[in-house]
Amino acid sequence: MSDVTSRRARPRPDLAWLARPAWLIGGSFVALMMVVSGGMYGLAVLTQTSETTTVSHSGDIRRLTMIIDSGDVRVEASEEATTTEIIRTWHSDASTPQTWSEVTESDETLSITESCPVHMYDFCATDYLIRLPAGVEVDVETGTGSVSVVDTMAPLTVRTSDGEVFAEGLAGEVLIAAHTGDIEVSDVDAERIMLETYWGDVTVHTTAPFASLSAVSGQGDVTAWIAEEHAPYRVQITAGSDQVVHVAQDPYQGPLVRVGAEAGHASVLPT
Repeated sequence: MSDVTSRRARPRPDLAWLARPAWLIGGSFVALMMVVSGGMYGLAVLTQTSETTTVSHSGDIRRLTMIIDSGDVRVEASEEATTTEIIRTWHSDASTPQTWSEVTESDETLSITESCPVHMYDFCATDYLIRLPAGVEVDVETGTGSVSVVDTMAPLTVRTSDGEVFAEGLAGEVLIAAHTGDIEVSDVDAERIMLETYWGDVTVHTTAPFASLSAVSGQGDVTAWIAEEHAPYRVQITAGSDQVVHVAQDPYQGPLVRVGAEAGHASVLPT
C-alpha cells in the first residue's frame, strides 16, 4: 500500500470558538441597550411636569381652527358665553424643550397651532379646553389625542391620526375622519354627516332630518340611529359580518344613508 493511500486525513480544527466572542459581544450589546432604553423611558416618566395657563379673547369669533401635534382637545359652547376662554395644559419630561405654540386672531377666526418636538424617549403633549359662545364653527386637526366638541350648534370638521372623537349638539355640516379611534356623534341637526375611521367603531344618533349620512369603519362596528318619521331612506349598507336595517327604505327617494363596516357589524336602527 502506498504512502498516499495509507496516510490518514488530518482532522479539521474546530473554529466554532472563534464565533463565540462575537455572539457574546452582540448579546451583551443588545442587553445593554435594553437596560439603557428602559432606564431612559423610566426617567422620562418620573420627570414629567405640567403647566397650565388661561387666556381669554373678547373678540367676535365665528370660527375656531386648531392644529395640535399631541394632546387632548375639548371644546365646550354655551348660549351664555360672551368670550372665548383658552385653558392650555402642557405636559413634558425634563429633556423635552418647550413646545412651539401660536394663537392668532384674524377675520373673526381664532387659530391655535401647537408643535411638540418629541424624540425617541421624550414625552410631550398639550391639552386644550376651549370655552366659547355657541354658533362658532370648529375645525380641529390632531396627531395623537382625543377630541370632544359639545353644544357648538355649528359646523364641525375633525381629522385625527390616533384618538377617539366625541361630538354632540352640532348643526350645519359634520365631517370627522380618524385613522385609529372610535367616533361617537349625537344630537346632530346637519344637512350632511360624514364619519370615517379605519380602526374603531362608529356610532351616530340623530333625530333631525338630513340630506345624507355616511358612516364607515375599516375595522369596527357601525351603528346609525335615525328618525323613523323622516323615512323612507335610501340605504346603502355593507358589512364583513352581520348587517341589519330596521327603517323604511326606498331605493329611489329619501335621504341617503351609507353605512359600511368592512370587518364588523353594520346597523341602521330607528331612534
